Amino acid sequence: MQLTFAFFSVKSNQTDKAIVRFKKVLQLDPNYIEAYLHLADIYEQMNDVNKTIEVLQQYAAKTTDPTAKLEVEKYIKQLKLK
Repeated sequence: MQLTFAFFSVKSNQTDKAIVRFKKVLQLDPNYIEAYLHLADIYEQMNDVNKTIEVLQQYAAKTTDPTAKLEVEKYIKQLKLK
């Protein structure tokens, strides 16, 4: 249910609510790591580079997909250059 509300919040440009709801999703299901990517996207749209990097690092630490981890780590390096 929180996931549905989170996506609705994103679509309705309620970024503060979306952030709270994606964090709640992670609290209820820490294995739903895609929520980190959604959070990172929101923070990036808000031009909050530090939060974007922080959330992407959390994703990279939890993912079991080596290709995804590598891509995220490359993107983090690009963000740090901004």
